[in-house]
Amino acid sequence: MARFIYNDGGDPVAFVRGRFLHGLDGGALARLDRSHVHRLSGEYVGELYGDMVVDRGVADPGNLGPSDIPANAGLPGHAGNRGARDSDYRDVSIQLLS
Repeated sequence: MARFIYNDGGDPVAFVRGRFLHGLDGGALARLDRSHVHRLSGEYVGELYGDMVVDRGVADPGNLGPSDIPANAGLPGHAGNRGARDSDYRDVSIQLLS
């Protein structure tokens, strides 16, 4: 089963496969470096915290540089809505989709 990433409204926006975050259509969106989330271009987006990508106020770890785009991971199955959740940190998952 896929590990889903949700926005603060509880809607699934991505899933984790290996070192990458993939959109719900299976296309790669971002690369993981420990808990740091970077666009495929290498630009830092935020931190993977629980099941969300958030701004934890961590000093920007820099740019990883572009990476090869992995193959489409396929459809992850149905995640469902987990319900809205309050967090001490601002949700930045929308930056992955823009």
